[in-house]
Amino acid sequence: MHVQIVLFDGFDPLDVIAPYEVLYAGGTASAGAVSVELVSAEGPREVVSGTGGLALRATGALDPGRRDWSWSPAHRAASENPATSLTMKRGTGAGSGTNPSPYCWAAP
Repeated sequence: MHVQIVLFDGFDPLDVIAPYEVLYAGGTASAGAVSVELVSAEGPREVVSGTGGLALRATGALDPGRRDWSWSPAHRAASENPATSLTMKRGTGAGSGTNPSPYCWAAP
């Protein structure tokens, strides 16, 4: 199973780093049956979070044909970014206001 974690300007670092760590550990424990990568709609680039200017590197572009699952951290900025708004929908979850719960969806 391949998972793409989608980064966008203003993302919440905890919503990216925690799932990445868990999925990476799953890949290690399953002899590579799970793989994970950080991506952006624009392709490889440094992506600045909404917390203290922390930046992570997207190593590839969001590719619906390549992934089994996408994980996209929540933040109001995502719905304001034309590059990511095509791939994201506001979900329902425990979060509310400008920082709802993260989104996760399967490939079509």
